[in-house]
Amino acid sequence: DDKPYDIVKKIFENSVQTLTDTLHVINQSAYEDALLAISKSRKIMLAGSGDAYVVAYSGYLRFLRLGLSACCHQDYDLQLVELSSMQEGD
Repeated sequence: DDKPYDIVKKIFENSVQTLTDTLHVINQSAYEDALLAISKSRKIMLAGSGDAYVVAYSGYLRFLRLGLSACCHQDYDLQLVELSSMQEGD
């Protein structure tokens, strides 16, 4: 049986390992291209369903904090309406 500190230590170590593994598989050129596209966009739409919506909404809030124009609707019909109004450059 793990003690409480041992459990939290394992959680932290797992998180650090996950971030390190991710860093090793990132395509730097694709990452920079994505950042450039996001920074030049007029509007960013994030969409998700079920558990993926929580991730999309978290991204939406982060973009708002950065001062970027973003939207994220939970309702599928609103996602379609929003998507249909987007233009090149969004």
